[in-house]
Amino acid sequence: MDETVVGIWHAGRRELQRHGWKEQIQDNEITKAGYAKRHFRQMQAHADYRDMVESGKHPNGIPLTKEELKDFKKRMVDAGRWAKQYLCETKKIDREISALKKNLEMLGSLEM
Repeated sequence: MDETVVGIWHAGRRELQRHGWKEQIQDNEITKAGYAKRHFRQMQAHADYRDMVESGKHPNGIPLTKEELKDFKKRMVDAGRWAKQYLCETKKIDREISALKKNLEMLGSLEM
């Protein structure tokens, strides 16, 4: 193959890679925002359930029954677990975004 053809082929391939990585970064940013929102909601639910369990009362002051107390303890634990899972996913996606940006920088330095 002619060196010019090979050079053009590599340049086209790098451009496709760059475009794919940019799209993936955008997709990951959207996904990360969703997980961060879910994390916040679950943390708030965990705090609300914890307050009810600790006080033994509903937010309006009515005492919890034994069954309700048991149910809210379970909900509190579940909300804490989900919040932790969503935080882990958010951090994982953040690392992926950083790696993709680093790849884009390295690809840009190859062209110069």
